[in-house]
Amino acid sequence: MLWVSIIASLCHAFNVLQAAESITKIAAVLTPQQVEQHYIPLLNRLSHGDWFTSRTSSAALYAPVYLKVSPAIQEDLRKGFAALGSDDTPMVRRAAAKWLGVSAIFCFLSVIC
Repeated sequence: MLWVSIIASLCHAFNVLQAAESITKIAAVLTPQQVEQHYIPLLNRLSHGDWFTSRTSSAALYAPVYLKVSPAIQEDLRKGFAALGSDDTPMVRRAAAKWLGVSAIFCFLSVIC
């Protein structure tokens, strides 16, 4: 998954989109333990990257694992996603807005299920 995270932080928009889709597909087959051990650190690296492209791609990666993690990590995910929504870079805020609906659905599902 490391090479996919590197691609997700590149500058070319198509590569970033494809890498985010690949990471999402990988997340679907990970166990909750694998998510916490591998995926969450990758998500944190991308979300706090120096380049806006890594932060932009990370916006799509919050929702797919939200229901697989513990409530404490869910809280961290909500805070991390909120930070993207208030990022200094307009492109990152736009990406967070784009994925807000999907993320909100997963947050809502975790409350009612």
